[in-house]
Amino acid sequence: TSLQKIADFFEYEYLLRRACFETDGCKKIADIFAFLFILYSTVPFRLRKPFNPLLGETFEFFEKDIKCIIEQISHHPPIAAFYCESDDYEIWGQLIFKIQFSMSGFELVPTGPFNLRLKKTDERFNFTRPRYSIHNYIVGKLYFWINGEMTCTNEKTKEKISVTFKPKGWTSANDYLADGEITDRDHKVKYTVSGKWNSYLSIFNKGTGVETIIVDKYPDPPEYHMQYYFSHYNMNLNYLRPEEAQKMAPTDSRFRPDLRAYEHGDIDLASSEKHRLEEKQRATRKKNTTSNLEWKPLWFIWDSKDTSKEAVYRKENGYFECRDKGRWPTEMLDLFN
Repeated sequence: TSLQKIADFFEYEYLLRRACFETDGCKKIADIFAFLFILYSTVPFRLRKPFNPLLGETFEFFEKDIKCIIEQISHHPPIAAFYCESDDYEIWGQLIFKIQFSMSGFELVPTGPFNLRLKKTDERFNFTRPRYSIHNYIVGKLYFWINGEMTCTNEKTKEKISVTFKPKGWTSANDYLADGEITDRDHKVKYTVSGKWNSYLSIFNKGTGVETIIVDKYPDPPEYHMQYYFSHYNMNLNYLRPEEAQKMAPTDSRFRPDLRAYEHGDIDLASSEKHRLEEKQRATRKKNTTSNLEWKPLWFIWDSKDTSKEAVYRKENGYFECRDKGRWPTEMLDLFN
């Protein structure tokens, strides 16, 4: 599901751990930036449309000290909110896309906030993200590309990294190129940045002349094209461990019957279950409209009348607390039965 795709950013979370102990502010912000940058390496190949989440559907990610909850908080427009924490950092924000059409294709423009805080130094970072362009969706071979600028700013120290994703040319010689710079609080360029968003990112110290590789993409699994170009990490996101299944909310994506049927190769059952779930959601929405009931997210405080305001995770009686107690709220939706 698209909720599971949000959890992709934990694949390279070691960069955030490393940033906690980095004394050079410019290298620190390069680590923070790289942990999202390298995820674009999967974009050119993962062309299949993910399962659309139902309103109120969730996805949790618990690994070692990491706790993460993602919830679909709006259906029109589709918005997912997320909150994650570990011993070293917090991550929160929303995934919202605006669609822009053109003669050659269309673009997905991410507009939701993405925030990160390092607990050790109490430094907060915010991002702007590049655009996804989708070409040849009517005629020709379909492909995705990343365009525009991506930035990350340290709100406390004012260091900033800005990287531009180069447009695709007529040949593939310069495909995936990205370059930019890191500036200090006085807006002076301390490092230049270069890389390919499908494979690596490096920085070059203008003072010392030393180049440092910040991140390299993990090697692809054998025959990964047979598994939707998933990495080892992506493949495991849908794995339902029995001990974890007993703890997670019944609204979790991994309990979707259409997704499970599709994974086991029963396409007819997957199609009929998908139709059943969508019809059930429409009926619920119609009933709420008739009864003049306003739907509200269970785990986030969000104003559906003012979508410009950021969703806030409920820490009091929140998801993590309910999960620890093993008791879910009575108002939780029965999405899949």
